[in-house]
Amino acid sequence: MTPDRSALPLHVEETIGAFAELHASHSGGTSPMRFGIARITRLVGRPVFLLAITLGIAAWILVNLAMLHAGSRPFDAPPFAWLQDTVSGLALVMTILIFSTQQRDDAIADRRDQLNLQLALLSDQKLSKLIGLLEDLRRDDPHIADRTDLQADEMAVPADAHVISEAIKQKIDPRQP
Repeated sequence: MTPDRSALPLHVEETIGAFAELHASHSGGTSPMRFGIARITRLVGRPVFLLAITLGIAAWILVNLAMLHAGSRPFDAPPFAWLQDTVSGLALVMTILIFSTQQRDDAIADRRDQLNLQLALLSDQKLSKLIGLLEDLRRDDPHIADRTDLQADEMAVPADAHVISEAIKQKIDPRQP
């Protein structure tokens, strides 16, 4: 049963739309070759593929041993040089597929991380503004006793990403300039 999306608040609908747009922009810049590589990598990554490869290798060995015992010439006699070459070639191709897919996934993750950072900085600015407005409201309201709140004054100032980054670097490795 599909949930009723008309019950969602407008801001949730907008968030879903923004997420779908972000996903579409990631997919839109992908070439058909990259989509094909990703599809093949997903196929290779399934447990059924491992089972198929294992059964294929076992069948290769059994057929060749059966041919050898039957007195006919096997197409790949022990120590199965062709099998070794085939498996090595498949391993190389699978490695390239995985690296290619990982490269695309890393690029998407980097974009997502950058977006998260931008949203976090924007949220910090908004919260700082909100704290500042609440402090102004508290000072202006005659029914509330006027007092100094140093913590609220500090929180009303937006964080400086560069200063925080340098402080983290210094904390992690104090020897860095």
